[in-house]
Amino acid sequence: MADAPAYIREFKKLLKGDVNAATLANLEAELYGASDRARAVLLASFVENALERYLKSKLRPTFLSADYRHLFGIEAPLGTFSAKIRVVYAFNWCGPDTRHDLDLIRELRNGFAHSRNSFEFVTPEVAAMCRELRAPDAPGSFIPHSYLATVDHEKLGEASDKSHPRTRFLSACHTISERLLSNAGVSGISRYVLDLP
Repeated sequence: MADAPAYIREFKKLLKGDVNAATLANLEAELYGASDRARAVLLASFVENALERYLKSKLRPTFLSADYRHLFGIEAPLGTFSAKIRVVYAFNWCGPDTRHDLDLIRELRNGFAHSRNSFEFVTPEVAAMCRELRAPDAPGSFIPHSYLATVDHEKLGEASDKSHPRTRFLSACHTISERLLSNAGVSGISRYVLDLP
């Protein structure tokens, strides 16, 4: 990448920017006006980014940021969502419920991103997977106010209902991301215990 033109290096630098409390509002504005497919892909990407940020917080303080690509690059040991999930669980940095939800979020993201079929969160097979998410039922889980503020009045009931598949997915992604980021030391996010009950 060092020999790539400056405009490519700057674009890739933009893509690697860390998620933080200040950028969350802009990301949410993109998410809540999108299709279910875009929501699933973007929210899961947000979770994966938060997971990576959490893992980076566990690295030795003298670890060079230039070496991150050797751990988190596309073909690196922690280059995939599933590898990050396995490591955070293996080191006992999350419990089985969090791992369960991270795996379901990853599966749903991959399905929405790669399927040639059109479907939504209310599609029976997708809704069945969303029903299995555990984070929305855990103490301290939440539906972001910024999401509810964007919903039309006539759809506010389903958006406020944690049993609705779209709301369950959104709640799981936000709750887990917030816990990962707060445990990574990202300021502006309240601290939660990462290990969901």
